[in-house]
Amino acid sequence: MTDEVAGLRDLYLANLQLLKQSIECSTRESYFQLGPSVSTFGCDYPVIDEFNSDAGVATGHYFHQDLLIANKIFRARPSIHLDIGSRIDGFISHLLSFEQQITIGDIRPAQIKSPYVSFIRLDLTSDSLKEISQNWGSISCLHAIEHMGLGRYGDPIDATGHYKAVRNLSNLLSPGGTLYLSHPTSFFSRIEYNAHRVISLAEIRSIFNQVGLKITSLAIVDDIGNLIPDISGEHIDYDNNYGLQYGCAIWTLERLQSKSTTSLEACTCKSVIF
Repeated sequence: MTDEVAGLRDLYLANLQLLKQSIECSTRESYFQLGPSVSTFGCDYPVIDEFNSDAGVATGHYFHQDLLIANKIFRARPSIHLDIGSRIDGFISHLLSFEQQITIGDIRPAQIKSPYVSFIRLDLTSDSLKEISQNWGSISCLHAIEHMGLGRYGDPIDATGHYKAVRNLSNLLSPGGTLYLSHPTSFFSRIEYNAHRVISLAEIRSIFNQVGLKITSLAIVDDIGNLIPDISGEHIDYDNNYGLQYGCAIWTLERLQSKSTTSLEACTCKSVIF
């Protein structure tokens, strides 16, 4: 046991003794009518690493992307919004706070009880999205494409899964529609199997060009979790990728008027489920 852990344990035990003394004093002198939560112990549930911790974390990929894109959707107020693969207990809950009508798509099942939500189970890398056919004016896919094709969530193994996902997102957009997209980024693209891919700004720009997406703006979460807010397309640092090792790129994109005919064929195989 390290000295630090021993010190935290001692503080935990000292506080327990103080609590027992407080219980004894309260039962004698309190002017409240006391219930069992004052003095009745259940099972032990020690938490010893938060005595001196901060109140919370207001940095990082998910904190910034969820707030930034939720705010953009709040200001745009589409009649209905399509989200595929984003975090439900973060981003989606932000949208529900202002009663945004949402259709959620994911390869995994989900049970969401809300009058503002409908759910479609789908594979965004599929060559034929039979589950969802109409065009949408507003779509989001936050911190999700980097997983697609790696089998982490039971999805088919496909080296170009993220390319196909972006193509399909573009095809689902109405001409002039808005796509909000984010992914990990670095000055060198790579697979960190099977957690995710990290995609450089230069590579993702190439994908956008292939599938008919125009860059409106970019925001970056840097390596220490701070937000660099909206950067216009002509000022993006494609050459150096802002020197990032593992940042987050948060794109606002527009669907061009002409539909893409790009073919992104690849060998696919089903992931193994144990």
